[in-house]
Amino acid sequence: MIIAWFAILFTGRYPRGLFDFVLGVLRWGNRVVAYAFVLVTDQYPPFRLGA
Repeated sequence: MIIAWFAILFTGRYPRGLFDFVLGVLRWGNRVVAYAFVLVTDQYPPFRLGA
């Protein structure tokens, strides 16, 4: 996110590749929280940045 912030600061726009990467990491983090706290299961979510 820090790299994306600098990219936005210097170019004035959010590069699509960085956006997709940050979005994928945030989605993965949400899946981890869902598996750990909501679904209460021992199965770990797969690591992939796509939906």
